[in-house]
Amino acid sequence: MRAQFDMALDAMHATFAAVPALREFSPLPAGSRFVERLPKAVPVVPQFERCTLTPVPEADALFRAARALAPHVQWYQGYTEEKAGRDFARNAGYFELLGVDGHFNAPGLSAFLLYLGPNLHYRRHWHEAEELYYIIAGEAYFQVDGEETPSLLRPGDSRFHASFQPHQTMTGPQGILCLVLWRGAGLNGPLEMETAPGA
Repeated sequence: MRAQFDMALDAMHATFAAVPALREFSPLPAGSRFVERLPKAVPVVPQFERCTLTPVPEADALFRAARALAPHVQWYQGYTEEKAGRDFARNAGYFELLGVDGHFNAPGLSAFLLYLGPNLHYRRHWHEAEELYYIIAGEAYFQVDGEETPSLLRPGDSRFHASFQPHQTMTGPQGILCLVLWRGAGLNGPLEMETAPGA
């Protein structure tokens, strides 16, 4: 199993080497240390394992590595069902491959693999860490406060969010897999989200 984690880290290095936007946001920390962590599932994992998304070529190896690791990593949702709503709780999840609490421990940067299911509204939310989304597969509309209309991001596109900048996402009919990078203060800080309607 350790070999699969190493393959995933190698795949992320290869994606960074091929995508300038990732390197410009932050270099990958050197000397990351593998940490044994117990697997933890969330309801969306089986959906991710059988999804039919097609990854961008630069991240094909990372996509395949994420699928292979899906049963063996610590998945999270970031919000309670009471806060986010049942639909989000059943159709969203992420794991930290590298970072403060990642399967590879490293300072200064956190790298997550985030899967959002089809036609899902990731409502307005914010956090202290600066963030870069890189779309591995699927497409979604992204919008930050102050924008009149959302922007459609497709495989290979990226999107920056400043510290505490509220933003939201609406996925398309196939869902989306993203590499999400955090840097700066708040690497292990909380996520804040507007309360789900009716909660």
